[in-house]
Amino acid sequence: DWSSDVCSSDLVLFILLFGIITYLVWRAKRDEWIEARSAVAQRYEAAIGTSIDAFLQVSPTGHILEVNEAAAKLAGRTVKQLQSLAFWDIDGTIPREAFPSAIDRVRTAGTARFRSQWRRLDESLVDVDVSMTHVPGNDGGYFQSFVRDITADLAQTRRLEQLNRFHRFLLKVNHEVAMLRDPDEVMRAFCEAAVLDEMFELVWVGTVDEPSGRVLVRAAAGAGAEYASELAISIDPSSPFGQGATGSAIRECRTMVVADFLNDPRTVAWHVRARQFGFGSSAATPIIVGGCGVGAVNFYAKNPDAFDGELVALIEESIRTLALACEAGRTARALDDEHALRTDIEHRYETIFRESPLPMQLHAITDRRLTAINKAHQQLFGYTLDELRGDSAWLEKAFPDLGFRDA
Repeated sequence: DWSSDVCSSDLVLFILLFGIITYLVWRAKRDEWIEARSAVAQRYEAAIGTSIDAFLQVSPTGHILEVNEAAAKLAGRTVKQLQSLAFWDIDGTIPREAFPSAIDRVRTAGTARFRSQWRRLDESLVDVDVSMTHVPGNDGGYFQSFVRDITADLAQTRRLEQLNRFHRFLLKVNHEVAMLRDPDEVMRAFCEAAVLDEMFELVWVGTVDEPSGRVLVRAAAGAGAEYASELAISIDPSSPFGQGATGSAIRECRTMVVADFLNDPRTVAWHVRARQFGFGSSAATPIIVGGCGVGAVNFYAKNPDAFDGELVALIEESIRTLALACEAGRTARALDDEHALRTDIEHRYETIFRESPLPMQLHAITDRRLTAINKAHQQLFGYTLDELRGDSAWLEKAFPDLGFRDA
């Protein structure tokens, strides 16, 4: 019995020691787990707090639970203001009634990525890229989103697309202009090609009427073409209609850019009409022929600040092509006019020669051959031109007396 009690006591002691050791090991592991989890949580909070991307935690009902400073900055609000709102209050593409179906799709897929627009406190919209993940848990869990401002990226993408379209425009213009001679046709083709890809709201070409100093619209194309139909523009710097970009560009032979058309004092004479067409910015580039500005091409865009240095350089390159075509057309027209004038003079001289009451002859300069006689000559002497051809035919018939002829 005694040995049995000793064995039982040892067993109890062993079990007790084992339990204590197990508890201590479990507690140590638990403390390590808690510490590790706390460290992870701290790193997570630090990462969220210092992230340059906006972070949101949203409940299944759409209410914003947690945000970081980047989210507040992106939304133009404070953290506290954001936490008092719902997701649809800041997302400009998902209205309240569409939120349940949208969030169900994310829950089903587990994660989703989409582009949207955030509505700031001042009601302006910011283009964003949203990456949303469903975190399961009690009461449906929650949804966490990382949001990145992609306004600059989209602007750069649109910029590259615009430059590519303009390069295509240059190729088209070079091809079409080379096939045309008439300046009006060249200008019309230029304007139509420039607005083909909707790069600009309006493109028009004007040339200077020298007697009046007014700039006359020769061609226009685009959604705002009607705007150009009633323009009053001058190259006179003392006139209110000569202080805009067009008049200045022609006088100074350099491109003039208006970054904010509706607020620029240089364009005040055209603000009322331009506001109807929604122009945001414009560029006027002179057409230079023979070192002088003879006209200008105007480009109008919907957005302000649409014309940067790179685009202006391409525009100026296209205008050089237009100027060469116009100069070639003017030269060709001048040659045609000269030919027409020469033809008219020759016709007048021919009429005078033919109808003159005085007998007249025409002789070749090189060999003095008789080449023509008029009607008065034939009536007076009675000989046709064929009868007078030859080296001595005229002398023999007009001066039959050889002695007189020799004298």
